[in-house]
This record gives sequence, C-alpha cells and structure tokens, in this order.
Amino acid sequence: MTEIFLLGSFHFMESDIDFFSKDIQSELQQITDSVCIFNPDKIAVEATVNAQKSIDDRYNKFCLGDLYDRDKMESDTLRNIKMFGQVYPITYNNESIQIAYRLGKMLNIVRYLLLMMIQC
Repeated sequence: MTEIFLLGSFHFMESDIDFFSKDIQSELQQITDSVCIFNPDKIAVEATVNAQKSIDDRYNKFCLGDLYDRDKMESDTLRNIKMFGQVYPITYNNESIQIAYRLGKMLNIVRYLLLMMIQC
C-alpha cells in the first residue's frame, strides 16, 4: 500500500511575511525536518500543465546554501516559469522553493518534482 503525506500551505508571495529572516527560516527548517521523518521518495508541487521543465530547471539551480544567503534570496531568481501565457520570475519567497525544494535537497532526491497538473 502506498502512503501519502499531504502538506499544504498558502502562497508565500501573497503574504507580507519576511520569509528571508532568520526566525522564519528557522521555522521553515523545523517544518521540513518534521516531514523528513517520513522519508518521502517523491514530492509533488502545484504547477500548470507543461511546466515540468521549468520545475526541473529551477530545482537543479537551487542549493540549500541559498537559504542562508538573505541577499541572494532577496535579489536572485531561480529562472522563469510560463503560466497563463505570461512569463514570471521564480523568486525565493515561494512555498515550493522554501519547503519542497529544501526537503528534496535534504533527502538527496535528484529528480522528483512531479507535476500536480492544474488547468486554468
């Protein structure tokens, strides 16, 4: 039997929370550490149809060390993603980056980010 652990969150970009502060980074690390106990082998993130390449590209560019570099998180992007006919930069104040990518790198998952396809 396959077990599924579902963790949902709000869209970080729609919040005025300072996700780059040491306190919030510590809280995000605690959440991720708690999920690590389940030792997932696959992680799904929300994305539009046909976005798998963008997801893989930004995951490959991401390093755990990025989360300790506030300047990088505030000014850099993890490439772009095309959604609904427009191109958007993927910034570090994104729940996929802060939780799913962090978890994947901690668990040494090489290519896991399955596409949870949504049609809009």
